[in-house]
Amino acid sequence: MKRILYTLIVLSTVLFTGCREDQLEGEGPGKEVALTFSSRSSDLSADALSKEISGLHLLIFNEDGTFSQQKEYDGLANVTPVKLPLGTYTFAYLSNIDKQQISGLAEGTKLDDVVVTLQADANGDIILPGSIFSGTDKITVGEDKTSDAALSRMVGRLDINVSGLKGSVELQSVTLLGSPKSVSFNGTPKDTKAQLKVPMSKDGELMKGQAIAFPTCVDSLARLKFVIVEDGEIKTYVSALKNKVEANKIHTINAKVNVVGGVFDVAIEMSLEEWGASESEDIAATQKIYLDSLTVKFLVENGSTVNFNRVHHLMADIVDGKGEHVYSLHANKDDSYNSLYVSEDTLIVKCRDRVLVGNYTLQNISLRDSVDNNLYALPAPVKNVVLDTTGNVVVVLPKMPDVSVDDKAVMLELRDAMRAAGLDVSGWSGDNINLWYNVEMNAAGRVVRIGYSRLDDYSDNDYDHGGGVKPTQAAKTNAKASRNSTPSAWSLPESFKNLTELKCFSTGESSYGCLTEIPAFIKEMSKLEELSVYTYGTTLPELPVSLKLLEICSESLTAIPSHIANLVNLQVLVFEVPYDDDGKNEDIDLSKSAISSVDVDFSQLTELKYLFIQAGTNCTFPNALWDMTGESLTGLALAGFSGIEIPSTVTRWTSLRELALANDNLTPANIQAIKDLRLEDLTIYSPVFAQNGLPDWLGQMSTLEYLTLTNCGLTAIPDSFNGLTNLEDFDLSRNPNLTGKLPSVLLERYNSGALYVYVEDSPNFSPDGITLVITQQEINASGDGGVYDIDITSNGAWSCELRADWEGFMTLIYGNDSVSYNYETLKGNGNAKLKVRVKPNLYGADFFRSGEVIVRAGRHSTGAVRINQEGATVEKLETNGKDSYSVAAGDSFTFEIFSNTAWFVETTCVEGEGTLEMEPSGGDGTAWTKGELVMPEGVSSCKILVNLKSKHSDLQRTITVNGYRN
Repeated sequence: MKRILYTLIVLSTVLFTGCREDQLEGEGPGKEVALTFSSRSSDLSADALSKEISGLHLLIFNEDGTFSQQKEYDGLANVTPVKLPLGTYTFAYLSNIDKQQISGLAEGTKLDDVVVTLQADANGDIILPGSIFSGTDKITVGEDKTSDAALSRMVGRLDINVSGLKGSVELQSVTLLGSPKSVSFNGTPKDTKAQLKVPMSKDGELMKGQAIAFPTCVDSLARLKFVIVEDGEIKTYVSALKNKVEANKIHTINAKVNVVGGVFDVAIEMSLEEWGASESEDIAATQKIYLDSLTVKFLVENGSTVNFNRVHHLMADIVDGKGEHVYSLHANKDDSYNSLYVSEDTLIVKCRDRVLVGNYTLQNISLRDSVDNNLYALPAPVKNVVLDTTGNVVVVLPKMPDVSVDDKAVMLELRDAMRAAGLDVSGWSGDNINLWYNVEMNAAGRVVRIGYSRLDDYSDNDYDHGGGVKPTQAAKTNAKASRNSTPSAWSLPESFKNLTELKCFSTGESSYGCLTEIPAFIKEMSKLEELSVYTYGTTLPELPVSLKLLEICSESLTAIPSHIANLVNLQVLVFEVPYDDDGKNEDIDLSKSAISSVDVDFSQLTELKYLFIQAGTNCTFPNALWDMTGESLTGLALAGFSGIEIPSTVTRWTSLRELALANDNLTPANIQAIKDLRLEDLTIYSPVFAQNGLPDWLGQMSTLEYLTLTNCGLTAIPDSFNGLTNLEDFDLSRNPNLTGKLPSVLLERYNSGALYVYVEDSPNFSPDGITLVITQQEINASGDGGVYDIDITSNGAWSCELRADWEGFMTLIYGNDSVSYNYETLKGNGNAKLKVRVKPNLYGADFFRSGEVIVRAGRHSTGAVRINQEGATVEKLETNGKDSYSVAAGDSFTFEIFSNTAWFVETTCVEGEGTLEMEPSGGDGTAWTKGELVMPEGVSSCKILVNLKSKHSDLQRTITVNGYRN
């Protein structure tokens, strides 16, 4: 295929005023570099790219990567050559944004520090009227006369079409949730908390809107929130998108609103296409060709020992050149749709899924046998996997690395130690360490990871909101065993230190038990970057300075020693206790930690991003903590201690976004200094915190998006909380004396669906002030049916609906109104008495029926009454009273069957000639059946016996039909 490459070169002979040819603004000898741009990454022609770019920022970085200078141009047509001293530079470009949207440009900063932020209007809603382009180029002044940067979009476009809006149904708003409001220059999301309101307008019977957004995280899907008004009632529905929001893609979303019969949902479909190709040449050059079927032949590199004959299941991920997930390959040996089989030394996979022709990379592959044993581990991605129009591709799987003899011996000894302690090591079967669960090897066959790496989770703010008050994943996982038994204790063998390439050792993700202690030889492991362990030890040895993450989960550790300050590369530092949740709450037990002293010079930990310490309630708080510069600290969680006092100097911690504090005697006066921080997430746990009411300054922290006040002794939410204009999640759990409702501004956000409120154990509080009490929790109805009462106590409007596994078996009655089928609703106001009429059930225990009456008042108050009905215990089979019928030939007649069982009809002619055709000839329960008499020509009369029988027992009813001919 002919390759079409559009390049826009903007040259100018205009020199900087007052500069000689070899000099730039008084600096040393320099040369001129023209700026050249390629538009191929955007699927645009040169002309189309030029029209789309309205403004351009040039960011110049020195050879050591530090920021040098910034230049601005009105558009590509106004770009002039750049003159710089001899040397190597990185040119970075950003277009179509204001200067205020670019941060991180200061002396000494690097390109990775540059952050691009979405614009916001006066109401705080994110707005972004046009696209954003970015690109980079490395230039050596003196050798290179032109730059050559490929500009590509940093954002994706959403085209939204909403149908189904009929009658009294109106669309109030559509909002994109989970999209970043800022990204680093390379496109990495800095958060996923932005709410992007999509402007909508009416177009015929549709509502249409368009907006652009930064891409969502790799593992995070965005959500769309629809706010619908039906007869004045506001309803909110949040639906997850089926794909990520991607850069340089148009996401066409067709949403259909359904509010029929009280049901409210929004069904959405989403399709992707490239954002560009506006010229005919571009369209031809980027034409998409899809395959309806694909055959992949897998071979292995010489020297591999993979036994394809054992493969029962295959999963593989194929990604495009941008590293974006494109296609997942699934196949099973016993699957006729996507199948796999072996021919000689080749594993052949045939699948019928639709896939785009192109050049890909095999990123992951899983080959498993019939009992789910892993048979192969991909040591490195396989590039240049070309899917062409033939629909056939051959992939050669690289040989798994030969495991280092020394590392293999260590891992086998490690497995023996764990097995001797009674731990489950079934994921570490066989002698091929490549195939062991959660063990990673490098290309040289050395072990580099044991367990799950969590450093990136913290970097991406992927840990639980609430920090220390909601324990980390490590503590939760370890607690799975401790809730039922004491975790097995075991010791690391001395040979463990021979894993000299090990970067991560984490026992928090699998059932690794509990270390008796952390051995002193750990300090010798100079490559170790992550250490996450559960230990019965009482002290900590010195640790390797290479550590970036240290998580210690322990109830026995008595002190945090001073040598922790030597770990100057730490980014995450966690001291917690095992998580012991009964499934009802995630409360923290402040009495479990044995730490009584913290002797650390925190000022040395300049790289720290996240810190969590749970100490004993007798531990004196380490005021040295406040000596940290806090320049990089984004999350802080402190639990326990004899007292916590936050000084005014904390205001210099300008990067802090998440703070969690749990202490038995914490009061607002102890932490008032936090009011000047730009926190987004705040969690407080203290039974005395609100004993004198909540402070007004807390309600003035307008940057808060998540606020948790758990077990704080709350009695009311003050009007000052109306200042929390960005609040999205408000957790008020375990405040039994809390009364009233939300103040006006928060109530408005709550009613619009912008605010979620969590309330447990506060029976006298309702976010919107609407209360609901249902006296019954369960009704056990007789098999013969009956009428049962449901009492509702409420101070507002309510609605109720039926949901049943057997349609129509119960009827809900309120006054003169009634509903009998799933999702039908009744409405009322204030206190009420409802009646539920349950129909007789069929005979036999197999006919158990159940359902619910669901009552809602406002957005928060919901109650349900469970309806259970066993099968009838006494079988019934009757007719409507007549024992005989006189029927003329060719005529039909009907009779009613009164029954609670399964029945069928048999007919026998006992006099003359004739037949009786009954329809239906069988059924369940009460029904009508119809018979038509057929008599041969010349026959004047007949007698037919109709036998009505039960399928479950010997019940029988006989009806005589006397036939005659007119």
